[in-house]
Amino acid sequence: KLGGTPFNLDGGRPLVVRDDPAGGFSVQHDARFGPNGRVTLFDNHSLLPGPARGVQYAIDTAAGAATLEWEFRSPDGLSAIGTGSFRRYRGGTDNVVAWGINLVEKQVATYFGGTVTIIGMLVAIGVRRAWFIEALTRIPFIERLQARAYRASENLVEDELKGLITLAEAVEVKPLYSSSTLLALRDNSPHLIQEGITRAKGKGESAVYCIYVEEWPGLFAGTTPHAPNEQGVETLKAALHAVQGKQIEMIPIWTVSHNAAEAIAHAAKRLDVDAVLIGASRRSAFYHMLRGHVLKGLMKRLPRDCHLVICN
Repeated sequence: KLGGTPFNLDGGRPLVVRDDPAGGFSVQHDARFGPNGRVTLFDNHSLLPGPARGVQYAIDTAAGAATLEWEFRSPDGLSAIGTGSFRRYRGGTDNVVAWGINLVEKQVATYFGGTVTIIGMLVAIGVRRAWFIEALTRIPFIERLQARAYRASENLVEDELKGLITLAEAVEVKPLYSSSTLLALRDNSPHLIQEGITRAKGKGESAVYCIYVEEWPGLFAGTTPHAPNEQGVETLKAALHAVQGKQIEMIPIWTVSHNAAEAIAHAAKRLDVDAVLIGASRRSAFYHMLRGHVLKGLMKRLPRDCHLVICN
């Protein structure tokens, strides 16, 4: 609208384009209203012969006309299939034009843009499927760095966090507290714990393993241990509290890894369980985009004879 009056610069009522040697515009956008009835826009000129332009029209609603006052044509003489923009500043003494794209005629730009797009898609897929982190952690030097950092962190748990144990300690006590059930916890999950208790009692067992995986890359920490976060400690302590008076021994395992699914699957193999119970995911969509689903990772890594049970 201009002064409350609707208009159409496309040749329809009530305005007609005048004094435009290009014969009008095509696939235009970025229209902007200036003082004294002036309108600027970017003319892609996609469906007409001639180059893309930045144009300014003077609007006369009484005469029903839009008269071309100023234009600046693409220096290469090409139209633009899409995008582009146009701005006039300082009363028209400064002008900024973004020429948009032409996939047919600007071949170098097409090849460059297509290549960048393909690379971007491959990077996105690689991040989503953890190709890069998996490749990185398979380098022997990186494996040694991680192993050293993880070992220091587990030693810290063994020495200072009473009531919690590492996977190595759980394997040692397995002859005393054998179980075929492993609970993978992310936070306090009373329903998941109850499912584990029910399964253990149904199989005539007196213990249940539960594991919390602290996700940490461990690449540049050296021998400096990674202290368990408060959520992990509270989650495992809540599991211990939940089995009190239920004639079941809870074996709370804290471990650290760059990949939760890999750590859980590794624990399932070391403990020789036949079922891993996990809760419904509470992670954000953004996290899944970057790191992938733990569920998918477990389906790939768990032994074929180990059941994966999703609770809640």
